[in-house]
Amino acid sequence: MAAARRELGQLTVEEYAKQWRPRQRRMTDYSTGWHVDSSINVHIVPRLGSRKLNSVTPMVIERFLDEMESDGVGRGNQVNIFWVLKTILRDAYAKGAMADDPVKGVQEPEYVRAQVAIPPLAYVTKARGGCRRGRGAGDRHDGGMRPAQR
Repeated sequence: MAAARRELGQLTVEEYAKQWRPRQRRMTDYSTGWHVDSSINVHIVPRLGSRKLNSVTPMVIERFLDEMESDGVGRGNQVNIFWVLKTILRDAYAKGAMADDPVKGVQEPEYVRAQVAIPPLAYVTKARGGCRRGRGAGDRHDGGMRPAQR
């Protein structure tokens, strides 16, 4: 049993991710599965793919997150990519590939939506030229229908 765990720990992140992905039966290939594959192939493998599982530590994950941020990856994408990486690594940890939880204590990226301010109706009415139905000075009043050309 210990030998199997040591062997598992010698797999690279890329090798383990390729074994892990087919076991995710609840992911549909056309939506969630496609996004997970993209996270693995575009972000995780290029940055961490060659690293042995047993060498992945919280500091390695922190650097991974810093690299994504410095490369301009949006915060919402960072959250999704981190979720995929965390799921893969926690699965490996549960199977004994690492001695310690590699994401324990890592501050996860957080996506905060910007608040959208909806202007009051009076402002919208004024912006549309005074008519509540939305027709401004340049709008056609014939419903867009033009008489036939002769």
